[in-house]
Amino acid sequence: MKTNKYGTPCMMCDRPKKDVEFKDVDVIYENMKRMKSNQRQRSQNSLDLIRITNNLDETTKNLSVFLEQIDARWKRSKSQPTMRLTKGMTCIPIISLYPLYLKYQPILTKLNVSRPSAAPSLQNNMDRLNSLLYDFSNDTPEQNYAPQAVITATAVYKFEPRSSRELPLNRGDIVRIIRDVDAYWMEGERNGRCGIFPNTYVQINSTNQSDTQKMRAIYPFTARSDTELSLKR
Repeated sequence: MKTNKYGTPCMMCDRPKKDVEFKDVDVIYENMKRMKSNQRQRSQNSLDLIRITNNLDETTKNLSVFLEQIDARWKRSKSQPTMRLTKGMTCIPIISLYPLYLKYQPILTKLNVSRPSAAPSLQNNMDRLNSLLYDFSNDTPEQNYAPQAVITATAVYKFEPRSSRELPLNRGDIVRIIRDVDAYWMEGERNGRCGIFPNTYVQINSTNQSDTQKMRAIYPFTARSDTELSLKR
């Protein structure tokens, strides 16, 4: 094969062409190697994104169920303050849900960077969770409803009911007062049964803890030693 100063002539057109050197072959090889590496990385990123999306879809369902329960309890506690639990018991669902929030927050961040619209339902649930956490954390003691004092009474006479609405009483029974029906009757609960009874048959127990506790003797008692106290009914 003849050569000239311009290079080896082409076999098709007999025009001179540039001879390929080893360094040019190395450059081509490196470029092909880089292209394959980028292709593998794009494939891996696609697989990772699919895996993250599937995990987030499952997380969305579980998180949505938890949030529905918490939201329902929150609305019920606002609308029915008398049924509301203490602050510590109210915050139990949030405390148990917070680790789940911390666990999936990095996944959500990574997904938003790569493809923000992949799981919008989870983003909505996270926004709801943030809102609920803010509401519960700002639920100060001043906003809590103070628990109502339980009023009890002691039966001083036996009462025989004459209808199913009336509550039977034995002398010495402790009754939880629910309300005053009228000037002569009360409604109360004893041993899980509710009913009405005459208010003259019971004596209201003191609810002020600072007051001296007073008790009324139901039965007479005769002391038998110096350390015992005799009582009269």
